[in-house]
Amino acid sequence: MSALLQAAVPGAESPLYATQPGDVVRDREEVLGVWQDHFGPRGIQGAKFDHFYRENRYGPPILQLLRHLPTGALVGVIGAGPRPFVCRGRAIRAGVVAHFAVDEKHRSLGPALMLQESLIDAARGRFDLLYGLPRSNAVAVSKRAGFHVMGTLVRHARVLRHGEYLRRRMPAFLASSSGLLIDFGRRLRTGAADSLFSELQWEWVSASDERMDALWREALHTEALTSVRDHALLRWRFDTPPAGRAHYLLVSGKDGRLRAWFACEVSEGQGGPLTVMDYWSTDAMIGIGRPLIRALISAADQQGCSAVHLLLTASDPAMAGWRSEGFVPRSEQPLIGLWLTPQRMPEEDTQLHVTMLDQDG
Repeated sequence: MSALLQAAVPGAESPLYATQPGDVVRDREEVLGVWQDHFGPRGIQGAKFDHFYRENRYGPPILQLLRHLPTGALVGVIGAGPRPFVCRGRAIRAGVVAHFAVDEKHRSLGPALMLQESLIDAARGRFDLLYGLPRSNAVAVSKRAGFHVMGTLVRHARVLRHGEYLRRRMPAFLASSSGLLIDFGRRLRTGAADSLFSELQWEWVSASDERMDALWREALHTEALTSVRDHALLRWRFDTPPAGRAHYLLVSGKDGRLRAWFACEVSEGQGGPLTVMDYWSTDAMIGIGRPLIRALISAADQQGCSAVHLLLTASDPAMAGWRSEGFVPRSEQPLIGLWLTPQRMPEEDTQLHVTMLDQDG
């Protein structure tokens, strides 16, 4: 068995817990037992584990375990998987913190802190940056371990079908007719604006392709910290996950040249929201053009979606077009980080450009 790092809880005569490196083959079933249903339906968790820990195209992830010494039981797990980032033109070896779980009988600060600290120690020399998007109840222990809040991943929404939302505020018969009028008025305004940009055309596809590499290379990269959005990452992150596949909206000019793409997820059932998990254009980091956003809105409207949701934290210039097209913040999730390589750490005022792409999947 791998060496155990032991520690006692305050007041205990002997260590009660120990951390150790995990083995993705040997420890797979035990880890899934600790996961339970914390990370999605149990039926897909085996495939989810394999996708993240055994099929990661960017190298082997880190897996750390927490054991209860009196019983030998596995009572906690945490991982970190490599992700290619870039900031100010420099490659950043980033690791996304994933699957932090502690058995409910052992959820005191000491064991959870031990587990996070063991991950940080294991990550030194491997990653320049550890980051994660934890649940709200895990933020405090992450801060104790050394992480700080870098920003927030914000869910923005643009309503397409107003009737459902108006029913919360007025009688149903009024909400339905009022909603239709509002929807019709917005379509007229969007259509009038789109007539000025008639060169745009769009299509839905079920997988990413090499054209996205060219768009990434041609883009104006600012000094923001962000993922490398190439075909390889999109294919691994969105095209083959066990929970389903992304649908891509490709927006091109009349010359057929790709101008933007949007990786989307449609809610189950008719008329649900369309969620933009990631997107890119040559001007994404300085402010994606409003005609490209209108193409997304029109495509979602044609699909019968009730709203468009966007998960994004970005600079004010990058957000300007979205805000102008009616996207408003609805909820947010903290983004934590810990720089392990001081020489790679950017200035404090460095902007972030983070989407759902950067979650652990």
